[in-house]
Amino acid sequence: MFFVLALTILLFQNSTPDQNTKTSHHEAPRASLSTKRNPAVSNVPHEPLSGPNTYFYSTKEKQNTRNPKPTFWQRPSATDWIIAGLTAVYVTVSIGTLLAIKRQAEIAETARQDFEKQAAATTKQFTDQLGVMQKQLEAMQKAAEHYESLVTENKKQAYSLSNLAAAMYRSAEATEKSATAAEASAGATKKSSDALVAIERSWILARIIDASVVIRPIEVRREDGTWETYSRTSVTVRLYNAGRIPCWIVEKRIQFSLVNIKRVPVEPTFDEYALVDPIIEPLANEADSHWEAENLKAHGEWVVQLIAGETPRDGETVENAPIVYGIIKYRDTFGDNHETRFGYRIRPHGGLKIMASARYNMNA
Repeated sequence: MFFVLALTILLFQNSTPDQNTKTSHHEAPRASLSTKRNPAVSNVPHEPLSGPNTYFYSTKEKQNTRNPKPTFWQRPSATDWIIAGLTAVYVTVSIGTLLAIKRQAEIAETARQDFEKQAAATTKQFTDQLGVMQKQLEAMQKAAEHYESLVTENKKQAYSLSNLAAAMYRSAEATEKSATAAEASAGATKKSSDALVAIERSWILARIIDASVVIRPIEVRREDGTWETYSRTSVTVRLYNAGRIPCWIVEKRIQFSLVNIKRVPVEPTFDEYALVDPIIEPLANEADSHWEAENLKAHGEWVVQLIAGETPRDGETVENAPIVYGIIKYRDTFGDNHETRFGYRIRPHGGLKIMASARYNMNA
C-alpha cells in the first residue's frame, strides 16, 4: 500500500512543468529587440572573437545558461523524499535480510560442525566395528578351516570305520556260519551225548507186585465223639535199576485215593494221607529193591456196586474208584536228577490195572 501511494505521488510530481526549463526573460527579448532594431544585422557577417579566453568564457556562459546552480534556499521535492524513504526501507530490509542470512549461516555452520563431529564419531565407531568384524571374520575363517580339517578327518575315520564295519560284517558272517556249523555240530554232539547218557544212565522201573490188593474199611472216632470212615490198604513196590550205572534213590512217595474214575486229576496230587519215605537208598545197576507201603489210608468207604449178572471180577466202580500212584526220585552218577512215576487202578476183585495217562506212568 505504501509503495502504491509513493508511486501515485511520483507520477503526479512528474506531470507538472519544471521551473528550470522556463525561458529567461533576459535572453528572449534581447534577441528580438536586436532583430527588430537592426534587421540587417543578420546579414552582416560577424567576426569570430579571437583570444585565449574566448572559448572558455563562451562555454562557461552556455553551461550557466543551461544548468543554473541551485541556491541554498531551495528545498528537496516530494519525489526526493519518497526515493529516500524507499531507499531507507530497502536498506533496512536488506540489512534485516543480511542479518537473517548471517544467522542462518551461523546455524548452518553449527549444524555443519555438529554433523562433522557426528560423522567423525560414526566413522570411528564404524572403524572400530569394522576392526571387530574383521577379527571375527578371521576367527570364523580359522574355525572354518579347523572345522574343514575335522570334517576331512571324520571322513577319513568314517571311511576307515566303513571298511572296518565291512570287514567285521564279513567276519560276523563267517563267524555266524561257523557258529551255525558249530551249533549244528554241538547239537549233533549233544544228541550223541544224550543218546550215550540215555544208554549209560540209570533207569528205575517201579511196579506194584501184589497179585491182589485188599481194601478194608476202618472207622476213626473224632474228638467230638462222631465216627469217620476210611479205607485202608497195603502194597509192595518193586524198584529195579535197568540202567548201566548205579543211582541213589532220594525220595519215595505213594498215594491211595478214592476218586471218580471219569474225573481223575491230570497231574498226580499228594495230600496229608500220602506216605513219604525220604531215606536215601543206593541201587546198583540191574539190581532191585522192595518197598513195603503199608497202611495206606484214603478218606471215604469203598463200596462195590455190581450190575445184575456180574461178578466182582467183572464189575467196575465209578464214583469211588480206588487208585494207587507214586513218584520215585533218584540221582545217577552223571549228577542228573530223574524221576519215575507209576499208577494203578484197583479193580473190585483186587486186581491191578495200569492207568492209561502218561502223567501217571513215565520215566524222566
